[in-house]
Amino acid sequence: MNSLALFSNIEVNPRPDEKHEGGIIVEIKLKELEQKSAEVSTEWSIVPGRGGHPTLVFISVKQISILFNN
Repeated sequence: MNSLALFSNIEVNPRPDEKHEGGIIVEIKLKELEQKSAEVSTEWSIVPGRGGHPTLVFISVKQISILFNN
């Protein structure tokens, strides 16, 4: 879950399962990170390639915007 980078806090609380001997119940509490979004403007060129399949011949990033929403 940590590798997802979606949460600012992850709390894991295991406890014995009273109904099933040897079992455990795991309660997981998550606090989401603040929302972020990004916008990317690009230009690209696609031409017919071998067998008529489209082929990307050029890509250029023109602008990157990152927004933080509180």
